[in-house]
Amino acid sequence: MGESLMTTAKTTHIAGEHITIEGRWLRQRCSWCGYVILDYDLSLTASNDGKGPHVWTAGSLVDISGVNPIYSALNQDESLPDTFCGASETFGASPTTSEECNQ
Repeated sequence: MGESLMTTAKTTHIAGEHITIEGRWLRQRCSWCGYVILDYDLSLTASNDGKGPHVWTAGSLVDISGVNPIYSALNQDESLPDTFCGASETFGASPTTSEECNQ
């Protein structure tokens, strides 16, 4: 049979500040890699309480998995999981030559 369209890979992002433009567009990105966590046209979004859609508190860890992402907050007291979007980076390393800076 063919491959499933559903993916089980998950990535953990760090929520940045959300922004609202002209009272209409709301967007929230990962502070680390820039992945768009939330993206709403508020003119097309209904709200029972008038507060609008939920946004993540800046600094929250947000676990995203699947084709249709499921968001769930993770425990802030734990170390970053292996699924962290920046896990493959070398922390604290800085380029030492001008060639490395331009890569």
